[in-house]
Amino acid sequence: MRLYLKNFLVASLLLVSSACGAQDDSVRSREQMGLVDSLAKVAPTLYGAHGLVKSITPNRKHMIVAHGDIPGFMTAMTMPFAVADSALLSNVSPDDSIRFVIEVDGSKIGVNSIEVIE
Repeated sequence: MRLYLKNFLVASLLLVSSACGAQDDSVRSREQMGLVDSLAKVAPTLYGAHGLVKSITPNRKHMIVAHGDIPGFMTAMTMPFAVADSALLSNVSPDDSIRFVIEVDGSKIGVNSIEVIE
């Protein structure tokens, strides 16, 4: 009986110590994942562009712009852009030529600056 009890205690200690080691590994993994997450959060990228406003949505949250090539980002096309603040569109009308700044933050793309070109 004593041998059985001794073997049981040794096995239990091994099991507990291996579980503690696994917990330490999972803690390290969580810490490493936190580091990876923080490295993945990169500052937004800004692109300057020129274009012609085709239309503005009634709620003034989007505008459709025929724009030229935006080097390093996209080729010329006509497309909608979300506007960071509807106040940016207060002096903009369809058929206005504009200079604008596009902010790309992960999968989010929006306009954060608009200037009407005379």
